[in-house]
Amino acid sequence: MLGIKRVKTLILTYQMKVRSIEKVRDNDNNQRDEKGMGNVREEMRWLRAANEDLRKIIVNMEQKWEAREQDIVRRVIEKVGENLEEMQEKEKRKKNIVMFNVPESEKEPASKEEETEDRGICESIFQDMLKVKDAKIESSFHLGRRSNDKIRPLVIQLNEVGVKWALVAKSRELYRNEDEMIKKIIIAPDLTKKEREENYKLQEELGKRREQRGQWIIKKGRVVRKHGTVSQSSQRQ
Repeated sequence: MLGIKRVKTLILTYQMKVRSIEKVRDNDNNQRDEKGMGNVREEMRWLRAANEDLRKIIVNMEQKWEAREQDIVRRVIEKVGENLEEMQEKEKRKKNIVMFNVPESEKEPASKEEETEDRGICESIFQDMLKVKDAKIESSFHLGRRSNDKIRPLVIQLNEVGVKWALVAKSRELYRNEDEMIKKIIIAPDLTKKEREENYKLQEELGKRREQRGQWIIKKGRVVRKHGTVSQSSQRQ
């Protein structure tokens, strides 16, 4: 902004000096005296200096705009890269679920025997308890190292995306199971880092909303009132 104001000021002064020179040139029927010519020479020196000043300002502004354009291009490339990486992560996880509190096998970690035992337990849960008969496990692995203190989450890749969401939707039924071990099992979609961060923020907002009056849920990435509940403003009317 300061550069533009400076240019405008120089242009206005430039125009005034040119008119002054033209006035001296046309004065007394083109008869110029020495004093008048001295003024003209002084004005011309100023004009040359102003011209150089304008050139430097324009060059400086061009450099700033070029740097700004480069910064914009860099940010766009970074954003496109982030979005592409996020899309690839979603594609890789689209048929995955994460199961928590599934009893771990005593077989060798990451062995074929461990995977076979995990598959047997999980497919029994899917087909016998949750009644998702077409659920098939394509692969599975545990997150982190085995520990005596806690059960590692189990990541499972299923045969279809629809099967994944059917299991997530029915997973609450496990809590009503009579077996205490089964009641603790949780099934959740396998989220990317960005999705986990967004979900954490939503859970925080949900907690704050539930401290207020009314019932709130997370629906389609937003915290909304549960259908059928009455808002405070409606109750006052």
